[in-house]
Amino acid sequence: IEALLDGDPDLARRGELADQHLATAREAIRNILNRPDRDHGEYRRAVAELLQALALKPGHKEARGLMGRVLMGGADELPSEARRNLEENNHRDRVRAARENAFSIFGWWPLGVLAAWMGIREWGTLLGIGVAACALLGYFAWMASTGKVRRLYSLFALLAGFSLIGALGVFVGPLFVVPGLATAVAAATMVALRAASRARIVINMISMGVLLVPALLEFYGVVDPSYVFTDGNMCILPNATDLPATPTWVFLLSTNLLTLVMGNVLVGRAVDALLRAERKEFAQAWRFRQVFPDLEPTGRQRSQP
Repeated sequence: IEALLDGDPDLARRGELADQHLATAREAIRNILNRPDRDHGEYRRAVAELLQALALKPGHKEARGLMGRVLMGGADELPSEARRNLEENNHRDRVRAARENAFSIFGWWPLGVLAAWMGIREWGTLLGIGVAACALLGYFAWMASTGKVRRLYSLFALLAGFSLIGALGVFVGPLFVVPGLATAVAAATMVALRAASRARIVINMISMGVLLVPALLEFYGVVDPSYVFTDGNMCILPNATDLPATPTWVFLLSTNLLTLVMGNVLVGRAVDALLRAERKEFAQAWRFRQVFPDLEPTGRQRSQP
C-alpha cells in the first residue's frame, strides 16, 4: 500500500513531464507552420518531444493524436531537407530519361533503310536529318554521363528532339506521322521529367509548334507544299523520297504502330507507378492508424499546434 501510495506522486509527475514535452512539441510545430521554408530540424524536435511524452504517459490521447498528424499531415509542404532529397531523386530520373532517349534515337536507324527502299530524292536533306539525329544522340549520352540535366540543358534537348520529329515531315508532310510521334514524345517527356504545370505548358507549345509551323509555312507558300487538292482528292507530293506503294505502306504502318506501342507502354508505366505509389501510401496510412487510431481515414490532416 505504501509503495502504491508512493507511486501516485510519481505518476502525476510523469503526467506533468509529458505535458511539458507536448508543449515543446507544439512550439516546434508552430515554428514549422510559421516558417515553412526554413530548415526543418523542427520536425525532428517535434517528433522527439512527442515520443518522450508518450514514453512518460503512453495513454496520452492528445500526444498520440498530434504525433499522428505530424507524421501523416502536411504532405503538400515538404521540409527543406525532404525537398532536397526529392530534387536528388528527380535528378536521377532525368539522368535515366536522358539515357533512355539516347537509346530510343539509336532505334531510329530503320528509317534510313526505309528511305533507301522508297527511293531517295534529296540526299542532302536526309543526310542532314541523320547527322542531326547522331548529334542529338551524342548530346543525350553526354547529359546522362555528366549528369547535366538542368532546365537549360533539358530545354535545348527538348527543342532539338521535337525539331527532329518535325523534320520527318519530309517523307509524307507534316499532317501524317509527325503529330502522332510528337504526341507520344511529349507524353513520355512529361512522365519522365515529372513535369510541373509550367513545364507541361512549354512542352505542349513546342509539340504544337512541330505541327503548326511547317503546316503554316506550306499553307502560305513559303516552302514547297506536301499536299495538292484537286477534284475532291488529296494527293501527297513526294519531297525527300519517292512514294512507291509497298515501301510507303510499310513506312506508314511501321511509324503508326511505333506511335501506338510508345503510347501504350508509356501509359502502362505511368499507371503502374501510380498504383505502386497509391498502394504504398495506403499501407503506410493503415499502419499509422493502427498505432494512432485517432487519425482520420485519409491520413492527410494538417498538423495544428
